[in-house]
Amino acid sequence: MNPKEKLESLQRDIKARAGRLRTEVEVKQGELKDQSFKVVLEFSESALNTVAEVVDKVAEEPATQLRKGVERIRTQQKALVTPPVEDYDSLNVKVITAKMGDLGAYDLKKIANYERAHKNRKTILREVDRRLAS
Repeated sequence: MNPKEKLESLQRDIKARAGRLRTEVEVKQGELKDQSFKVVLEFSESALNTVAEVVDKVAEEPATQLRKGVERIRTQQKALVTPPVEDYDSLNVKVITAKMGDLGAYDLKKIANYERAHKNRKTILREVDRRLAS
């Protein structure tokens, strides 16, 4: 083989090796991108799950407190909505005052609460206070 042929042979060999190396580098870059993407994806999944758990816990506590508060208010509203005297809303002050004689302190307080929430008649409220004080 003459020097020119040797040179051409070496050039072909170098080009072939360079081509194989380029292919290997491209394959490795692709693998690294896939691995990097998987790591980023796993990290973001983990982060999202953590955020979701925190949001659930943060949202749960106020919601629980709110539910308890609503239940307390509903219980108190029942006392305001249902007076201890039948047909209370259709009765006048004189009749309601007369019916108070049969009631205990709890029912008198219910009348006072109901009266404050509805008609707020001072005569009835004073009479309830007077009876509770005696």
